[in-house]
Amino acid sequence: MARDSINRKHTEREAELMLLKAQLNPHFLFNTLNNLYGLSVLKSDKLPELMLKLSDLLRYSLYDTKDAFVPLVKEITYLENYIALEKIRLENQANITFHLDGVISVEKIAPMLCIIFVENAFKHLGNSDKIKSRVLVSLKLRADKLIFSCENSTDELALDTQKLVQDEKNSGIGLKNVEKRLVLLYPDKHSLVISKNEGLFIVTLTLDLN
Repeated sequence: MARDSINRKHTEREAELMLLKAQLNPHFLFNTLNNLYGLSVLKSDKLPELMLKLSDLLRYSLYDTKDAFVPLVKEITYLENYIALEKIRLENQANITFHLDGVISVEKIAPMLCIIFVENAFKHLGNSDKIKSRVLVSLKLRADKLIFSCENSTDELALDTQKLVQDEKNSGIGLKNVEKRLVLLYPDKHSLVISKNEGLFIVTLTLDLN
């Protein structure tokens, strides 16, 4: 009886994780297609390069993320490609920086975790005539701990954290999805802090990769 209960809980957990991860790809795809549509309307010469970046991103998200954990180095490359895509799209409209500190070797991570926060940074990026928008993404590896942070400038409307959470609720996926995955995949092994400070929206995620 006890073994049946454990097996049932394990099956339910695996099914929930698969559902949560399956929701991520459409979320990313729709956001990126909207960006490409905007550039196609403008007949931008950036479009071909953006489509190549999108192809690389889709190849990873569709074929390389089937396992519960993937090599950290591949996940970082995925983030770099996504940020490169946004740099092309925004070009002179925002300062976009990516920092990597630490030597990556055999570490593994649950796929498509950090991308949600990076997507949100660009989705809610402030648009001020006085100050150039900016996004700073940082990854530090210390022993077996990964410290991810993502900062973006924002306007007063987007500074309302509750509004951001409500937007994500309306879309059905996003922050709540990644929070559920963290609880399931990194119980007692993660810390997630979301804050706002002087025009900045800041996310800091610490993961114990052991």
